Amino acid sequence: MVDTSNKAYAEVQDIAEAQRIDMHLFVKEHEGLTSSELGKISTTYDRYQFARRLPELRKEGLVYNSTDRKCTVTKRTVMTWISNRGEQV
Repeated sequence: MVDTSNKAYAEVQDIAEAQRIDMHLFVKEHEGLTSSELGKISTTYDRYQFARRLPELRKEGLVYNSTDRKCTVTKRTVMTWISNRGEQV
């Protein structure tokens, strides 16, 4: 059971890393958007996936939050995302 749990955990981590790489590139192409706006224009990820991975990328120093503004999707004032262009994934 431990071996299958470890294998499953490793697979999930691999998927999460692939998502972080994709999302970092996506934010580079669509800077200044909210996670909901990114999810709306993405054909791969939804807003929940962006909301989960973007803080991880921020912790790694790959993205940061720009000014808060009213989201065109949720109509709430929320943070926007910008890529640290000098960093590589």
